[in-house]
Amino acid sequence: MNKFTILIFSLVLITVVAAIAIAAIYTQESDNTQDSDQMEWDQPTPLGKDVEMKIKQDYLDFHVKHINPDATADDVWLLGCCGIYDGCVAVMMDYSLSRYLTATGSETVGGVTFYYGNSNRILVWEDGNFHSLQEAYDAGLLTKDDLIKIERNYVAYSI
Repeated sequence: MNKFTILIFSLVLITVVAAIAIAAIYTQESDNTQDSDQMEWDQPTPLGKDVEMKIKQDYLDFHVKHINPDATADDVWLLGCCGIYDGCVAVMMDYSLSRYLTATGSETVGGVTFYYGNSNRILVWEDGNFHSLQEAYDAGLLTKDDLIKIERNYVAYSI
């Protein structure tokens, strides 16, 4: 075998192993579901257009304008809403020129593990400000039950 064939074979093998690992993560019984029989949860409440525009504008103002001063709210995407929790909105955001690492990753907050397909993370929007899940949990904006619901809603819309 020449070097090119070995390289292609190695890349295919790595891709297959990664796909199997990701599938195993989603199909195995997770620690996040330990109280699933006792806990009720609903699909996230759809955001109204005004709230969605406010979130996009805040993201633009605080996360995009320093990168691209010419960007507009049309360049910002609300990829998904993972629910509203006592006035806080758990969202996945993106910007048209953003670049995320394609490697998968995870974060554990309050004993709940979130698995991601790239370096983009769930953010918590609260009264014009964005927080990481850890920051929102540490500040008491989210409870462990909220984190469990956010994780379930994130998995539901990201599959």
